[in-house]
Amino acid sequence: MSVNVKTQPVLQVSGIRKTYPGEAEPLVVLDDVSLTAYPGELVSIIGPSGCGKTTLLRIIDGLIPHDGGQVKVLDQVVDEPPTSIAVVFQDGRLLPWRTVVQNVEFALELQVHRRLNKQEKERAREFVDAVGLGNFMKHYPHQLSGGMQQRVGVARALARVPDLLLLDEPFGALDAQTRLVMQDWFLSLQRRYSLAAVLVTHDIDEAVYMSKRCVVLTRQPGRVKRVVEFELPDARDRQDVRSLPEFGHYRSQLWQLLRDDAISDAER
Repeated sequence: MSVNVKTQPVLQVSGIRKTYPGEAEPLVVLDDVSLTAYPGELVSIIGPSGCGKTTLLRIIDGLIPHDGGQVKVLDQVVDEPPTSIAVVFQDGRLLPWRTVVQNVEFALELQVHRRLNKQEKERAREFVDAVGLGNFMKHYPHQLSGGMQQRVGVARALARVPDLLLLDEPFGALDAQTRLVMQDWFLSLQRRYSLAAVLVTHDIDEAVYMSKRCVVLTRQPGRVKRVVEFELPDARDRQDVRSLPEFGHYRSQLWQLLRDDAISDAER
């Protein structure tokens, strides 16, 4: 889906600032960070280690307070965890004593605070099917590969029918080949549901391949160094986008923006 049409943004992050108490003075983690995400659009966040990427996701999700600025989802101010946002973590965080479908059902149980009815249980099964695990409904997490566990985590998030999906290094623990497969799989799923998503990643190639726009943060305190728009085909999982000259250009551009901070971190 192209996002050139002017529609209401799903996410508006405006001037976010976050500090923690310090011995002499407050430690500034994030300073004046802003970004937007529209329906069907994935926005990536990349930056040096410790620049506040995960902290920003936790602020967007209403899990921790901020000291300045504002977060809105569909024009509603976020000041506590909203039902309109779902999160996919790097480790999946599945309940080991629950089967695949029961893990997905758990997300719905947390929403309704009761046992699920037949229709709600069917909805959970539909999302397990949607992520390609229909034949593994009754399997337990330890019986699944890492990539399959991540699919369950995505199905659990989608079952809540969120307006916004937050992805915190969701494929970071996977081997290189599985990671590439999961990137394509997620892009096809995102297109199917026209999801707005924000992806935190350390992987430059992943940022270019998966996102429409990348927010590059500086070293701590995390500030927006540059917002890079990627003019690449929308259905990237259907084309050999990584072989395009433009892909290499954008990859080089991101590395140049990150290079000095990365070298400084490595020399510490």
